[in-house]
Amino acid sequence: PAYVASRRGREPEPEARQALTAAQAASDWAAALAAAEVGPPRGPVVTIRLAYLRALALKSLGRPRESAPVYLDAAQAARRIGWLRRACGAYAQAGQTARAIGDLRAAEEAWRASLETARQLEHDLDTANALLSLGITERARGRPEAALRSYEQALDLFRRLDAKAQIAWTLHNLGNVRQAGGELDVALALFRESAAWFEAIDDGRGLSSALASQGRVLGRQGELAQALQCLERSLRLRIEGGDTAAAARTSNGIG
Repeated sequence: PAYVASRRGREPEPEARQALTAAQAASDWAAALAAAEVGPPRGPVVTIRLAYLRALALKSLGRPRESAPVYLDAAQAARRIGWLRRACGAYAQAGQTARAIGDLRAAEEAWRASLETARQLEHDLDTANALLSLGITERARGRPEAALRSYEQALDLFRRLDAKAQIAWTLHNLGNVRQAGGELDVALALFRESAAWFEAIDDGRGLSSALASQGRVLGRQGELAQALQCLERSLRLRIEGGDTAAAARTSNGIG
């Protein structure tokens, strides 16, 4: 109700709306940033919309350190007026941006806020995506057990939603944690299941990653012929996909 009430009579001026729409359509982020900063907004919804656009423009202009706190401000403001859908997305953007600039503590806080908001909305896909991203951040912060819990919760939701790509990547992330913990048989099974999902959806990039991971585990287990087979197939996929950096890493692994 607070959000609905705040919308009444609080839309941007027609000229501002046109400038924003044109700038976004043209991906002219400098113009979008200028439009977002013109004039004092008249109400909370407009303020939040302009803040979100400003954060997006800053990020697109290569200024993520300025963008992250603006996303967070937009998320907190949206939550205060009960605009939970916008808050959830803005927290997620804040988490992505913070992780990209290496501020893992801020990233974790943002993803936890996104997760809490998604659960409040009872939105399973956003909840699962937040759990997956939270797990990635927890692992990067040196907390593998916490990451496993987040990944497993995410996987359960993704399976219920039949979200094939997310299932594949979550299995791969689980495999990485198990491999790092020395559980090679478990990791190999996860990487193989991940590869099967990637192959089913014709995702060459994901499949090449899963195959490379299988190759590394098989190499550690002494299964050198199988390891070489996986790594060579991964290399072919990466060359075909034009991923020269990944192809070079895989080639080094074969060597």
